[in-house]
Amino acid sequence: GRLAWDAQGLITGRAGDGLRFADKVVYAGEDPLHFYLLSALALASPGKVKFTGGSGLKLADLSVWRNTLPAFGARQAHLVPKSNGLPVHIECSAMFPDSVDLPAATPQDGLVALLLAAPFWETPIKLNGAANPAWATALAEALPVLKSCGVIFSQTGDVIQFDGKKPTG
Repeated sequence: GRLAWDAQGLITGRAGDGLRFADKVVYAGEDPLHFYLLSALALASPGKVKFTGGSGLKLADLSVWRNTLPAFGARQAHLVPKSNGLPVHIECSAMFPDSVDLPAATPQDGLVALLLAAPFWETPIKLNGAANPAWATALAEALPVLKSCGVIFSQTGDVIQFDGKKPTG
């Protein structure tokens, strides 16, 4: 990506295009949040991306994510038969609906990832997490980050609406 550490240990962003996912292989490491965030960012890139990861994600149960992605015009296919972990292919249409009712079973890290990625999709969208018991916790984790970055969004109850304009901060 465009992020780097400067001499004082602060993370800085360099100018240029963001991540490209179509026809790439992405290593997501060991943390489920990394996988969810990278795959949520990939939703805006039409095409197919393969995700691999460490042993923790190979053994993780990511099948719930497979059931969340169709609402965003994407699908996930596990590459190892009878496996619910990595590696996976995710095929993305990059065509988003106006509003998504998030499934009750979507994990908290997945909800946080969708909230953090949505401003970078550059399309207006409403995310409704009312049915998910982890939604309030995900909002408490993600919304302060979005606010500190100057992302414009509105909240009406359990619905978060993004205007589709790329964040500048």
